[in-house]
Amino acid sequence: MNKLSRMVLMTAVAAGFSMAAQAAEVTAAPAPAQDPIVQHLKLSQDQVAKIKSLHQEMEKNVQQISQKDIKDGVLFDVIDSGKWNEKAVKDQLAAFSKVEQQVRYYRVKYYFGVNQVLTPEQRTQVKKDLSQALSE
Repeated sequence: MNKLSRMVLMTAVAAGFSMAAQAAEVTAAPAPAQDPIVQHLKLSQDQVAKIKSLHQEMEKNVQQISQKDIKDGVLFDVIDSGKWNEKAVKDQLAAFSKVEQQVRYYRVKYYFGVNQVLTPEQRTQVKKDLSQALSE
């Protein structure tokens, strides 16, 4: 259970880094040197660049996930028809699940990469921040 808790904490922390990486793409975002997360963790310019690169790679991978099995309106059609279509519903839900699973895979891969970019001290700070946030 402790290992699971750690994994959840690291995932939540990595989500924060995701926001830092996305900030570079938003026109109104502060410069990396002024970003609160970057300042709080004292991320180097190299770390910011690596995290941004990891985020761009994740976005590219997610955009390339095939959605060919997802058919528009199938679930609405079943509901509107008044006839239950077991196969259509199961196929559609399976297609959604497949895409969601692939997105989760790329997110975890991204979080792992971000974790590798951080120094041991930064990882410790992230864990401390997460446990403090969870206790509030």
